[in-house]
Amino acid sequence: MNIRNVDIQRGDNAFRKPISGGNLKSPGSLYDCNDQLVKKESNNLKLIDPQSIGNINKGKETENKGLGASELTGKAGTIALDAALGIVSSPLRSFPGLLQTLQVKDNYTRWHVKRVAEISSQLAKELKLSPVEVKRVEKAAVLHDVGKILTPDKILGNQGPLDDKGWKIMKRHVTDSVKLLSGVTGGVDDKVKEYVGAHHERWDGKGYPKGLKGDQIPLGAQIIAIADTYDAITTDRSYQKGRSKDDALSLMSKLEGQHNPKVLKTFLRMMGYREN
Repeated sequence: MNIRNVDIQRGDNAFRKPISGGNLKSPGSLYDCNDQLVKKESNNLKLIDPQSIGNINKGKETENKGLGASELTGKAGTIALDAALGIVSSPLRSFPGLLQTLQVKDNYTRWHVKRVAEISSQLAKELKLSPVEVKRVEKAAVLHDVGKILTPDKILGNQGPLDDKGWKIMKRHVTDSVKLLSGVTGGVDDKVKEYVGAHHERWDGKGYPKGLKGDQIPLGAQIIAIADTYDAITTDRSYQKGRSKDDALSLMSKLEGQHNPKVLKTFLRMMGYREN
């Protein structure tokens, strides 16, 4: 099966039942707008309309045509995003502000990043990473799709497979994520940004945006990629029903070209997979 058909990138405002199987535990409060971490830092936070970001030009709003900055090209797109990040009080400059803006933008992605963070945290622990690194992986997992704030709604909400043009726009969410995180004033270190920027790279070098291969891909990004793949396969969409846990794990056991075989083996064991 071509993993592109699993549609890892997408959000369609659908919900999915909680993760079943394995011994997964909640990673805590990093991602929930109702938790104390976000509340503490965002009492006076004013959300920015995600659809207006792409229309900010040199600090002035122009006619809102409902386009995100990802749909803009060249210098115009750069000016728009730079202008949004240049506003000192912009929620795009804080960790909780980014999360809240993402939740407003796309309800599916809101819950997707929670599930990916949950799996990533447990997998990092299974790999015996340090507590500091586990938290770093968890935070990167929470933020891995934050660039979708800038992805047009018509792409996120498309009711079927994306064509080549739509796919090209969707793939920009990775570089958009890194650029958004570059404007955050605290709480996001360089490794978190590195993991976010590499979570769609593939072990065989066929990923994006840089075509990294093998151990060129940071371990944190490898972990998030596996969690992201599992959630994409098991998620119900308006146009495609999610697969069962057993079917998903069976499929993933055959994806060694996409993922680090050792990390994938650890994930499959963690999830209780037994090959027939």
